[in-house]
Amino acid sequence: CYLLILGFIVFLVLFIIDCVISSHPKISIDRIAALGLDTTPGLTLSPHFNITVRIKNPSKFFFKDCYSYGYSAISYSGVTVGEGLLPVFCQGPRKSTVLEMVLRGSDIVLADGVRDRLVEDQRRGEVVMEAQPSENDFIEQSAWCQVVVGPKFGSTPCSVE
Repeated sequence: CYLLILGFIVFLVLFIIDCVISSHPKISIDRIAALGLDTTPGLTLSPHFNITVRIKNPSKFFFKDCYSYGYSAISYSGVTVGEGLLPVFCQGPRKSTVLEMVLRGSDIVLADGVRDRLVEDQRRGEVVMEAQPSENDFIEQSAWCQVVVGPKFGSTPCSVE
C-alpha cells in the first residue's frame, strides 16, 4: 500500500513539473532563403521564402504536441511580404520537429521610404525581418522571430506567447 501511495506521489510530482515546463514549445529558425526581393522602383514585389523552422516539445514525460494548419507570415518594416500555412505534425515528449515552409507574397507595393531602406539593407547583406509561425487547433500560440535574410543570416531566439 505504501509503494502504491509513493508511486502516486512521484507520478503527481512529475506531472506537475511537466505541466510547468511544458507551457510553450521552443521555436527557432535554422535557415531562410529569399527570392524575388527585387527593389526596382515602380515594380511590385512577389517574394518567395524557404524557411526551416525547428520546434521542440519541452515536455519531459507526458505531453504530446499536435499542430494543424497554423498560419505563418514574414514581414519587413511592418509590411507582410510572405505568408503560408504550417504543415500538420505531432511530436512526443522531448522531441524536435524540423519543418520546411514556403511563404509567398504577391504584388506587394512598398512605400518609397521602406523600399529605400530595403535597398540599403540588401546592399549591406542584412535584411532584418520578422517571422511569425503561429497557432494550433487547441491553443492559439504565436511566436515572433527576428531573422537576418541574406549572406549574414542570423536569428534571435523566438518568443512564444
